[in-house]
Amino acid sequence: MAPLAGMLIEYFVVGAVAGLWLGPVVVNAVLAHPSVPKELYGGIAAALVPALYLAGMICDLLGYKLLHERKSEIEATVRRKAKLSDFSAQRVHALAVSYEPALAKEIESRSTRDRIARGSLIASIPLLWLSPFEGYGKMAATTIAIFVVVALYLLWHRMQTLSAKYEVQVATILKEKHNVSVAVAGSSDA
Repeated sequence: MAPLAGMLIEYFVVGAVAGLWLGPVVVNAVLAHPSVPKELYGGIAAALVPALYLAGMICDLLGYKLLHERKSEIEATVRRKAKLSDFSAQRVHALAVSYEPALAKEIESRSTRDRIARGSLIASIPLLWLSPFEGYGKMAATTIAIFVVVALYLLWHRMQTLSAKYEVQVATILKEKHNVSVAVAGSSDA
């Protein structure tokens, strides 16, 4: 998948998850308000597509900021188990593009999957507080939201671990097949 197309899809998917809580908020705040002229409904509906895209971008950025340290810990654990230190994922990808393009495409696909999981996790968190229901319906919706958030975190963690393991395998292939080191210059692995 082309990088731009991948980013468009990623942001829309994450934005759609955010739409689970953003949609009812917009409907309750804008469309249900009696002072909003009915002529604006079409414009508001047309603005929802770019709004979902923007929500996806914001959730992706927040996900990066909130989960980057945890991602680094996961990658460090995988690399330590593989006995690789001073490992550069960017270098693995750059070298894979040059020497093993099919492996590089797989790294990109896994990265897209990881970003969708990360963004969806962040996009689902407001469901814990924002529910269009009252009483038992709200309690049920919140309980379901807790399970969704936990499940998305576990999925993201698993996908991130698998991606880190795949990068280690690509590094091994680059080393064995092409005699190329993925270690950072000046490290003991170089």
